[in-house]
Amino acid sequence: MFSQRRADQVQTASVGVIWGRLKLKRLRLGLKENFRPAQIAVKLAGNPVSNVSSRVSAQELTIDIEFPEELVLTTGNDLAVELR
Repeated sequence: MFSQRRADQVQTASVGVIWGRLKLKRLRLGLKENFRPAQIAVKLAGNPVSNVSSRVSAQELTIDIEFPEELVLTTGNDLAVELR
């Protein structure tokens, strides 16, 4: 399950699992035109994920978010991303 919200200076996204599990090492999100995030906050099951790296592609209007270790999402342990 994926959801995304875009506002002028904030973009949020969440990834959840209804059944089973999902392994993630990288997440690519589309960006609103002319939006270049300066801060990225990532949480898994409400706990901050540290040492996250990112790369913005202005040409493709995307951001790649890479996690230091593979994340495993399970039912009830959603991934939340906030870009500012």
